[in-house]
Amino acid sequence: MSTEEEQQSCVGGYWSSFSSNMASFGKFLYNSEEGTIMGRDGGSWLRISIFYLGYYLFLAGLFAISIHACLSALDPYLPYFQTRLQYPGMTIMPRTDKFDPAALDIRFDDKEKKTYLAYIDGITDVLKPYNASLQEGDEFTDCTTTSLAHQKFDDTVKTAKACKFDVSNFLTECQQPPYGYPLSPCIFVRLNRVINWKPVPFMSLTDELASSEESGAMSLAEHLKMQSITYNKDYSYITCSGKSDADQENLGKAVYGPDGISAKFFPYFGKGRQEQYISPMVSVQFPNIKRNVEIKATCKVYARNMIDLARINVGYVDFKVKIDTTK
Repeated sequence: MSTEEEQQSCVGGYWSSFSSNMASFGKFLYNSEEGTIMGRDGGSWLRISIFYLGYYLFLAGLFAISIHACLSALDPYLPYFQTRLQYPGMTIMPRTDKFDPAALDIRFDDKEKKTYLAYIDGITDVLKPYNASLQEGDEFTDCTTTSLAHQKFDDTVKTAKACKFDVSNFLTECQQPPYGYPLSPCIFVRLNRVINWKPVPFMSLTDELASSEESGAMSLAEHLKMQSITYNKDYSYITCSGKSDADQENLGKAVYGPDGISAKFFPYFGKGRQEQYISPMVSVQFPNIKRNVEIKATCKVYARNMIDLARINVGYVDFKVKIDTTK
């Protein structure tokens, strides 16, 4: 037998085998002689369909009961776990997209408006919720004579009022555009929201937590002395300074408005109870900041129940400032 005949015989064998297999598969799908589909008649398909319908309905019911039991055990207003959220993080505003990734650093040329316009626009966006016209209604209260801590909840009272925040407490130049730019730019310091957290005041300024070696910030006693103010237990004071002596000399003395964050704004009860809550902020300026030099700075908040943890910006926050000036 020639090679060509051997090839034709092999192809014929393969085709015959394939045809036989396809015929068998077709008969499996539908056997007209026995009246079955995939080996089962109508009665068999009915029985197995009823079984699996009941089986999957049981699983769906079991899943629904499990989810309902889980949700009914959770407080709708309070997270079940509050581990790394026991202390509020700290940040400065604005955080712009001028850098990639977005950063807290402040860098611009005071002679070129396009280099600092992003900061002005960023602050304007941050201050929109602080507009007095948006702080009207029953969900807001004046906290100059009261605080949030007195509020109680039951089956009939489920929502909490929010404190009004008066932007006139900010430094004058920080209340409206251009927010001190480009001569003495404003920054705004605030704490992240943590449900039911309240700042605890210091009983003594010699308390070891009234100073911060990790952040490099000046101690609370030094800050109060520099600002010529007396310690008020109703405030968590903010201090912003250079990371080193050279940085502090280049940064100059900071001015604040208000002096600190009032305890009357705490605690925060969560978005479920307090959707209109406005985070209190402190405006900061550096009127005597030196030009054409990069300055490493830190801002710290002082409260007895705050720790310093740089990894998640708890207790303090670091940033850099460089204001160039072209001749």
